[in-house]
Amino acid sequence: MTDYKAIKGKTILNIASDLDNAEAEGEIWFNTTSSDYKTIVKAAGAWSTGGNMNTARAQPGGAGTQTAAMCMGGQTGYVAITETYDGASWTEVNDLNTARDYLGGCGSVTAALAFGGDTPPYTAASEEYNGTSWTEGNDLPVATNENRGIGIQTAALSVGGYRSSANQKDNNVYDGTSWTAATDLNTARADTGTGGTSTAGIVMGGAGGSQATETYDGSSWTTQPGTLNTARNNCAGNGTTGAALAVGGRPGFLAITESYDGTSWAEVADLSTGRSLLISGSATTLNSAIVFAGEKPAKANETEEWDLSATLAAGAWATGGALNTGRQEGGSAGTQTAAIIAGGLSASAPPYATDVTETYDGSSWTEVADLNTDRRQVGAFKNGTSTDTGVFAGGVADNSKTDITELWNGTSWTESGDIGTTHYNTAGAGITTAGLLVGGYAPPGSTVSAEAFEFNGSTWTAGGNQNTARADQGAAGLQTAAIAVGGNVSPKEQTELYDGSSWTEVSDLNTGRSHMGLSGIQTAALAYGGKTTTQVAVNEEWDGSSWTEVADLSTARFTLGSAGTSVSSVAIGGRGSSQHLDATEEWTQSQNVKTITD
Repeated sequence: MTDYKAIKGKTILNIASDLDNAEAEGEIWFNTTSSDYKTIVKAAGAWSTGGNMNTARAQPGGAGTQTAAMCMGGQTGYVAITETYDGASWTEVNDLNTARDYLGGCGSVTAALAFGGDTPPYTAASEEYNGTSWTEGNDLPVATNENRGIGIQTAALSVGGYRSSANQKDNNVYDGTSWTAATDLNTARADTGTGGTSTAGIVMGGAGGSQATETYDGSSWTTQPGTLNTARNNCAGNGTTGAALAVGGRPGFLAITESYDGTSWAEVADLSTGRSLLISGSATTLNSAIVFAGEKPAKANETEEWDLSATLAAGAWATGGALNTGRQEGGSAGTQTAAIIAGGLSASAPPYATDVTETYDGSSWTEVADLNTDRRQVGAFKNGTSTDTGVFAGGVADNSKTDITELWNGTSWTESGDIGTTHYNTAGAGITTAGLLVGGYAPPGSTVSAEAFEFNGSTWTAGGNQNTARADQGAAGLQTAAIAVGGNVSPKEQTELYDGSSWTEVSDLNTGRSHMGLSGIQTAALAYGGKTTTQVAVNEEWDGSSWTEVADLSTARFTLGSAGTSVSSVAIGGRGSSQHLDATEEWTQSQNVKTITD
């Protein structure tokens, strides 16, 4: 048997009861009724890039699995082109007999089914594929467009769609020979996401269906209380009635992916390429889904593959309490449940800098004693907290650069030893008695600096210079084990590690940027938000050797505050599509474990 402890560093409770309690506690329990380790957490995962299709298209039909998928028809005009996927590349095979788009599809690469769609006009035509060619079969009861398919070639459903200008509740069942009208959906809709089988199906979203989820038991549809967080149509769906995905769609060109656990939907990792009018293979597994084609707004040929089991530690952002004073360029420190932010830019006209200080208890922000000196673009030691001493140094006081250092004792600010040279847009790491300030802009002429300064609780001394001078970078960790990332330097993806005397350049970020949030330590960090040419929501996780993209922030932003660890972080304020954001987001890394069998 696979050694679970070697993978996760902990053993598994061998208890077969009280799984609801296990879920609440976040434990991984062993199910003694089977040979599988049961994951008692909401599903997470990640998308990776697969092989491109030969023909870019939108709204085709789909069938198959991640390693054996099929795409038929679609919109580049109205095409009959069919391609199959082997897990790496697409190959064109024999065409449909009837060229069409907005069709329903399901089955496998050796036994597929294509039905309905627009030729134009709308069509009832149904075709079967035998692994080599398409054969016309019995038609749908009514010509239908923008319907979706569920099931296999000998037991399928055609759900929703248009028969005229209005959405329909249609549900038609195929027995391998003919189509028969069955119990309708509760909500008329077209362009849904689908999953499951002909006797245990699921639909989500759709034009006219919005956020609604329905499940089918082989005789009737039931509207579920769990609704999508993001209303959408023209999305892709995958999975079962108890474990499904909703991917992409409209409005716009969504990258948002949501996971369903049979009760509720939760946002997980986004697609790499946001798009609508995409399709999925029809296989009923959440562990290894596939989506392909679509519109972004040009017709797409990209393929993306979802791997649930590959991600052993994933996470998601959730909305936290809003700041009382929206701001950017503030100094921040602490943890997700005990954070502090001070100073920053809180107005669009003079005086720009603020002295306002707020602390966070994990749910709400409270205004406390002000800084002695108004300032923005300030450096802070990340390991200070809202109730213990923190250090905030340098910055810009209105339009005057400063070297002032202030210490927070949980109640008030006290001025301490100055840096000795004015620095702003610096990054900080460490604790009160062993802190580090690095980079930024320094005189003369506000040039970009490579300097590092070490603080012992009262005075500053020079530390080792970075290899590349930079400002607006992220920093975290300890004085003798720090990490610094990105910044206003070319290239912006550089990562450097500090050992207390010198810096070493290591693996780059995937997305180079400046003005980001950075939380954690030298061997486990999280870099989120920032600026490329504009604000981004990108979030990357550092494991001590390389960066991996994980779930994005909900709000793209830069010059934000940050605090916490790679497992439990908080993103604070910043600047996005508007200035002086008050929005807070909380990152929680959830356990997500492979299914490990004998």
